[in-house]
Amino acid sequence: MHPAPPRGVLRLPLSAPRSAWPVLRNPADRRRAATLVDFRNSDRAPLLLVAGDADHGIPAAVVRENHRRYRRSTAITEYKEYPGRDHLTALHEGWEDVADYALAGASTAAPAPLAP
Repeated sequence: MHPAPPRGVLRLPLSAPRSAWPVLRNPADRRRAATLVDFRNSDRAPLLLVAGDADHGIPAAVVRENHRRYRRSTAITEYKEYPGRDHLTALHEGWEDVADYALAGASTAAPAPLAP
């Protein structure tokens, strides 16, 4: 949920670096600020990217860009945006809707159980 932008995702509103400043201002954290990601990796697990349109830490635009890049893989990749929700999407009233959506997606993407 609310993925940080990996290296190469340039669609950052001003609020994103501002909210990350406490981490970025520490020189020891600068090498860990971005991750290298193989967006075409089709052997990865199914991926659900969740965004809140009121999130200023990881804005919906960043999550949509991540989704666009991860779709290059043939693995299952879904995007869900919740209106009026901020970075604590799963902690606010109505969190059950978020959990139900994620559980339904995980249930359909799960492999069939092995026979005993």
